[in-house]
Amino acid sequence: MEALQAEISGLLTPGNELVVAGAIALYGTAQIAREKHEILREHFSEGFLREAENLRTLYGIADEINVKEAGATAFYAMGEGGFLSALWKMAEASQVGLEMDFSKVPIRQETIEICEIFDINPYKLNSEGAVLIGIPAGEALVQELRRHKHRPTKIEEVNPFSGVCFCADCGRKMYLCRAKSLTADQEHLKCGTYANDKDECTAHFIRTIVLKEIVLGELNKMISFVKENEDEFVRSAMDNSVQKQSSELAKSKKKLKEVEKRIAELDRLFTRLYEDNVSGKISDARFAVMSAGYEDEQKTLRATVAELTAYIDTAEQKSADVTAFIRAVQKYEHITELTPEVMHELIEKIVIRAPDKSSGHRTQQIEIHYRFDVAITTAVADSMKYDKKRKAA
Repeated sequence: MEALQAEISGLLTPGNELVVAGAIALYGTAQIAREKHEILREHFSEGFLREAENLRTLYGIADEINVKEAGATAFYAMGEGGFLSALWKMAEASQVGLEMDFSKVPIRQETIEICEIFDINPYKLNSEGAVLIGIPAGEALVQELRRHKHRPTKIEEVNPFSGVCFCADCGRKMYLCRAKSLTADQEHLKCGTYANDKDECTAHFIRTIVLKEIVLGELNKMISFVKENEDEFVRSAMDNSVQKQSSELAKSKKKLKEVEKRIAELDRLFTRLYEDNVSGKISDARFAVMSAGYEDEQKTLRATVAELTAYIDTAEQKSADVTAFIRAVQKYEHITELTPEVMHELIEKIVIRAPDKSSGHRTQQIEIHYRFDVAITTAVADSMKYDKKRKAA
């Protein structure tokens, strides 16, 4: 404990707020970008990779912030083990519990994109250059940090679809193709399998600006529907679960109690049987036959308990999930901008199908899977219609 406390300057106290100064995982991202440059060239432009390789130098903040003057009670300059290690060390050294909203942790787009390629947890990457701060009131420090924050250029802007879009055919993630030479209208997503081997899948190319319009439209339709038809939405979302199978759920709970009661009864019977065998009231052969029968019945009953418990837990969790989704929707009136926070809160994944040119021009079906599997909506991406609408506007 003393060694751990020596790594932390000061200690957290109950009620402190946590502030992360500087983006996490800069050092680790830069290291991967340098070591895996040839592989990453297949996914990103040279400009993107040059930026990634110099993240720590360009955006590190650890040497620039005076946390004592800011009123901090504890701070830790992150390094190996990344953000998660920093959280654990600060909590353990201070002997306190922590609550953390990971959606608010500063992380650069380069880190997100590169970590997705190699399936790496960015919260565990070396975060040298970032500082974790415990402070009684963190908002003033946050505002001060924002005043000095580097403003993102177009290529640095956060991609709301990161980690959310999947190829319908191979199941791999879709990756953002972004470069300074591409306009906002030209930025697009393509299948991760196709990016590595063009013979294994097709590109499933879709422009992000078209996808944004579709997803925004579908999200706002969903918000309106839930608010205006909550009872109908609940019935639909609960299909094949508690709402539809309420009688089956009640029967399952009743049966579970009966099975558990029988298991307890068999335990008592087995105990008496053993005692009768020891006292000589029944022979060893009879004991072996009867005990084997009890054990077989118990084995079957325990399997039934596991099945019933899983069914009940799933059904009741579905009810809680639908309630949580409705609460999330109630926070919004009309969404005008897609952000990672909005996507994380309302959407589980987006499935992109291969383009269809049978109508004479290119269209693409999109499936939007909402959080907790409460609903799936489909829409058609039509770039030609989108471009005509923009020109008319």
